[in-house]
Amino acid sequence: MSYILGELHTKGPGEEIGEPEWEKYINPYKQAKWVGFADLVHPPDQQIALDLTGPIGIWGDLYYGVVAQLENWEYNVKKIDEWIEISPTHKAYYDMVMGQKEALEIKIKRVVDDLIKQVSDLELLEHDMRRYKEFSDYFKAKDEHSLKAVFVDMVDFHAGEGTPGRLSMSFMQQNNIFPTIVQDFFSMQSEDDLEKGRLKDLPTVEKNMLKTKWKTYQEWKQLFSKEVEQRCGRLETLIQSKNKMIEQSREWIKPHIARHKLLKEGLSREGEIKKALSAQWHAATEAIAETKIVIWAWKEMESPEFFKAPGELLAMKPEIKLYENGKMIDKWAMEHLVLNKEVGLKAEYPWITEKWVHEKTKEIMEKDDWFKARKRVHRPYLYYNFLEIEFSKWNLRSATGAESEDVVTEVYSYWMSQNVLLVKLLELKAKQEGFERYVDELIGMKKSVELVEEKTEKPKTTENIMNRFNQFYKFFGFAEPAFRIFKKGPYEKDFKYRITKFYLTPMGRNYYGPVDKLIRNIMKISE
Repeated sequence: MSYILGELHTKGPGEEIGEPEWEKYINPYKQAKWVGFADLVHPPDQQIALDLTGPIGIWGDLYYGVVAQLENWEYNVKKIDEWIEISPTHKAYYDMVMGQKEALEIKIKRVVDDLIKQVSDLELLEHDMRRYKEFSDYFKAKDEHSLKAVFVDMVDFHAGEGTPGRLSMSFMQQNNIFPTIVQDFFSMQSEDDLEKGRLKDLPTVEKNMLKTKWKTYQEWKQLFSKEVEQRCGRLETLIQSKNKMIEQSREWIKPHIARHKLLKEGLSREGEIKKALSAQWHAATEAIAETKIVIWAWKEMESPEFFKAPGELLAMKPEIKLYENGKMIDKWAMEHLVLNKEVGLKAEYPWITEKWVHEKTKEIMEKDDWFKARKRVHRPYLYYNFLEIEFSKWNLRSATGAESEDVVTEVYSYWMSQNVLLVKLLELKAKQEGFERYVDELIGMKKSVELVEEKTEKPKTTENIMNRFNQFYKFFGFAEPAFRIFKKGPYEKDFKYRITKFYLTPMGRNYYGPVDKLIRNIMKISE
């Protein structure tokens, strides 16, 4: 099973038959198991597919006209998806679009190859920096033991011919010439130590050798300490330069990758090849080009109820909050619709964490201000109208050279609770971050994401308690009581009497209806 809010509408002809997964969970019409904690309804009479055939260019009038008017009506509007499929027999159009795509691919590959080399060089520089920083710390701490180890292993080891060198202390010890010379060297604090204590009894030949090694060691320390500081400075400069170069290259290549991804071929999408085999409009032998763009538009929904209470009483009504103090506070939505690995957003984007959700919710609420469409109104809303509009275009060039354009606009209208909308906007954030991750993976700089699951004991929620009551009534054969002891969630559950009359009917009249009329009017003008 996948993310239940991924596909909102029932699939069309030629696609898999079946209802969207969310209907089993949050559709009040079907008394789904999570209704009341989250609501989502797609009225079947509030969807339409309008078809228009005419001269080249009518698609632009329709698309930009609809988007502009939706923004005038105070909808938030975002493009969600876009792809193109061109038959090779439409040579001029195919060469123009695919030629641009191939040129972008060559440019991206060249930059990516260079970036990979730059990143590899950076890692080597950082490795050297860590090593020289370690040496610098030895000098600052006056760690003679560690400095002697570096001298024995990296400097004296190469004295003379061979590996180790024949004049090195390591060679002399390994070949039993001076069996304890390395240990004797480590125990020395000065040349005077050779005339007292344990070292005074060493053979004269070994003493002379240790004196030579000690003098060499002291000279090496003096020269190497200065070299270490200079090398650290140079490496730090190189690392900063390399980081800047990589960052600039990443920023430079992002627009090119974005353009390349926007030129997505339809047949590269999952399931599109299967559909194309039976699609009546997709004639591969004809000069046809198909384009599709999907947008989301959402707006707060106000329900005109009879016998409205005075404004003072409405102001005193407790607010159902989603966000507070920089965090998403709807724990139910977090657990079921976002972080649930089976049906939540995490099923589609496994890298998201609770920390990520809080950060992106703050962006949505404060930085982007996506949750408010009606900017002049500052009170919270429980329910929203959500539109999913698909613009499909077919360009056909006949053998005579004449060209025509067929445009299909599909509109799907939804009524949803505020927490469902928030999850859809988090999905949009995840799509955007998915692009950033794609770029990072492409250039070999994959982000490290903390995937540690928080082990928290789930409390017994109201939903758990209600399930127990339902089991109790079924066991004893009682009819389900009309009056519930516990309210199942903060949102509407009464589909027949409240949702249809106070929400879906006004939504069709005041939200979906004007959009339907707008598209029909633009089509009449474009004919």
